[in-house]
Amino acid sequence: MKFAIVAVWSLSLALPALCNTHKDTYPVPCSELWAAVKDTLRNSGNYGIVSTDEAGMTASYTVGNTLRQRTNSVVLNSQGTGCEMQVQSTYRGLAHDDAGDFKNRVDQSLAKLKASPPPVTEPPAATAQTKPAGTAPEPAKGIVNLTSNPTGADVAVDGSFVGNTPAVLKLAPGKHTMQVKMSGYKDWSREITVQSESEVQLAANLEK
Repeated sequence: MKFAIVAVWSLSLALPALCNTHKDTYPVPCSELWAAVKDTLRNSGNYGIVSTDEAGMTASYTVGNTLRQRTNSVVLNSQGTGCEMQVQSTYRGLAHDDAGDFKNRVDQSLAKLKASPPPVTEPPAATAQTKPAGTAPEPAKGIVNLTSNPTGADVAVDGSFVGNTPAVLKLAPGKHTMQVKMSGYKDWSREITVQSESEVQLAANLEK
């Protein structure tokens, strides 16, 4: 009889029970609690991560050694300004308390993360392309479609060679001097005013 009682008591310490859900509410947002859950799973050395879902804030993990592994899961649900942690455990006994042990480890991780100073974010280094705050954006350029008769003439804008006719020129708003030259013909020149985001047609008829 004594042996039978000892055997029953031993089984109560080791046999898994039906799946149980343990709920604990924390006065912190789920994003903060989720960071503590992940820290517990990754750094406690007591769990093996099976899967995690960042968007749903859920994870499944194994507990125990390779001979007797148990798979549990955890999910976080928002509760007003706080968060509820649900641990689903497939093991319950007098010798072990998977859900209670996990909660204690999460509490320790949460306290550790709260005690850690927030990381210092350095501002991005200024570059040559960085514009000072308050600088107005550059106005959009205008388009000048320049043709000549005959074609193939040299084109210069404000004294700088830019190509040959026909030419499509993108110019900053304002006044510009257009020059068209071709050997055997008289030079052609015009001063035009380009408007932002405008498009104009310009034809140069060269004379001999």
